[in-house]
Amino acid sequence: MERYRKIIWPMLAVGTVVLLAIYQLRSQGRIWWCLCGQYYLWAGNIWSKHNSQHLLDPYSFTHILHGMAYYALLRWLLPRLPARWRFLLAIMIEALW
Repeated sequence: MERYRKIIWPMLAVGTVVLLAIYQLRSQGRIWWCLCGQYYLWAGNIWSKHNSQHLLDPYSFTHILHGMAYYALLRWLLPRLPARWRFLLAIMIEALW
């Protein structure tokens, strides 16, 4: 049971951060999906009106790389902090970005 608690709290916190980021984007007027009515998973042209309007675009990879860089930096700065909490901190930093 103790092991379960050690894992569940950071993951619930990650879910909370994601939900708060979604709420913040919606409160700023961001739409759920492109208004064009087309549902692309990937929009590769950064100069088109579809950029940042679909699930993935070329900038998605930079967000993943930011998260990895934040995690690596946190691993160096806070080596005794468990990995699950470093993961949460990296997600929080990226959500604030």
